[in-house]
Amino acid sequence: MRVKVMETINQSQGLQVIFSTEYGNATALWSGNEPQISKEYFVELEVPGVLYWQKDITVSEEECGIALKSGMVHLVGLFESIEDDGYTVIRLGDSIISIETQGDPPETGSNVKLTTNNLLLYEVNY
Repeated sequence: MRVKVMETINQSQGLQVIFSTEYGNATALWSGNEPQISKEYFVELEVPGVLYWQKDITVSEEECGIALKSGMVHLVGLFESIEDDGYTVIRLGDSIISIETQGDPPETGSNVKLTTNNLLLYEVNY
């Protein structure tokens, strides 16, 4: 996914970035060399830990997007696939986000909203 870094904040757990995308704006911890303000990067989004269906991930009528609300990142995307071990793929535009899930998922092909306070960005070089 392509992001533009708007601001960086040094915190005890690492470098937090406020970023914008064509799908909305949010905040995440940055992994790698410190990014430059106002520069665009291609990144992978990672949600660490296990997310639970009907708690952290729910069916949504909202359009695909990403936003920061009350300190939590809200990401709405297309529920593309799930493996027997809970490995799940959510599509946000041209990008995919892989997450680990537990619980009873909805039908694939539906829009889902995941909510997390932990989002990591990893720069990728294509």
